[in-house]
Amino acid sequence: MIIYIVIIVTVFRSTNHNLMLLSEQMSHQQGSSQVEDPSEDNDQANIIQKHKMFKRFKLIMLGYLIATMSLLLPIVLFFQYFPWVYQMLLEFLQMIMFICIGWTFRLRNVNIYYRLPSNENGTGNDGQMVELETRD
Repeated sequence: MIIYIVIIVTVFRSTNHNLMLLSEQMSHQQGSSQVEDPSEDNDQANIIQKHKMFKRFKLIMLGYLIATMSLLLPIVLFFQYFPWVYQMLLEFLQMIMFICIGWTFRLRNVNIYYRLPSNENGTGNDGQMVELETRD
């Protein structure tokens, strides 16, 4: 039981640290929003997406912890002669948790439209949208 507490504390501490760093990056990006650079918008969107993913991860882990603890009491009181019920429900909770984590951190579709930055001398694509070639 002690090892679970150590693991949970480590996971939540690391997640909170990552959320704090992403919040600092978002505030830094918003502070320098006077510069109109197309890559800045993309960076800001990526930071916001990472922030949302880590928040979801934290909620998933908290939900799993609460569900496991709330499952333990009724099993001990009512199903003490059927230990397989507790194991089955724990496996089900773990499967749900892994599916939620996999869905949260799944690979996203790549944006096939990429905004090319303009050249320094003013010639070039000037931020127009260009379709990237994809391999099929």
